Amino acid sequence: MAKRIGFGDYQYEVVEDWPKVAIRGAVADVCVDARGRVYAGVRNPREDGSVGNILGGVGHVLVLDRDGREVGSWGNLASSPHGIWVNPAGEIYLADTGFHTITKHAPTGEVLLAIGTKGKPTHAVEAPNGDIFVSDGYGQNRMHASRPAHIGFQGLM
Repeated sequence: MAKRIGFGDYQYEVVEDWPKVAIRGAVADVCVDARGRVYAGVRNPREDGSVGNILGGVGHVLVLDRDGREVGSWGNLASSPHGIWVNPAGEIYLADTGFHTITKHAPTGEVLLAIGTKGKPTHAVEAPNGDIFVSDGYGQNRMHASRPAHIGFQGLM
């Protein structure tokens, strides 16, 4: 019998040997797209082997299929992933506490949009009408909203 954890309506089955790859670092957040691909925002370990914290460092997004096999990785696009979310169009938003930016990506990792300047927001969601809401809990302690026509496009690198 499969091992279950949780209680009440919130019980989950533990899937042994998932994922199929070793993940070096700390997984800060995960999301799943409509095709069942899992996107994991990973804070990479430091040179001494310890796991990085929410401050800047080196991070990446690991892409897994539903069976836990690696199907891609977006290296050098993150400093310290914090939140990751897929919108209904299949685009992936990544909040990075090291760069303090929100980026929107194609499933391939291509950057489609960068919001903010390094040093500001911490998480974003997109409303059904396309409005984007960004929280800024580690800096200014407020929430920002933007309609697509008013978003400033800028590169990260």
